[in-house]
Amino acid sequence: MRILRRSPSIAARIDLAGVYADAKLLAGRSLRDVDGLDPAMVPGRCPFTLAQAMGTGWWPAPETDG
Repeated sequence: MRILRRSPSIAARIDLAGVYADAKLLAGRSLRDVDGLDPAMVPGRCPFTLAQAMGTGWWPAPETDG
């Protein structure tokens, strides 16, 4: 994150959808192999923007049942 603060133009070159797809694949494997959970529980698309993810103090709200 430090590098993005020093060179904000780099953010325009980040492929959030691609990064998320790679992370989703790895997380899905871990969920299945380590935790015995269904990888389908990870959203298919990134549920936040790059600006949100890079913002300080921002954290996704937990989902609630019901």
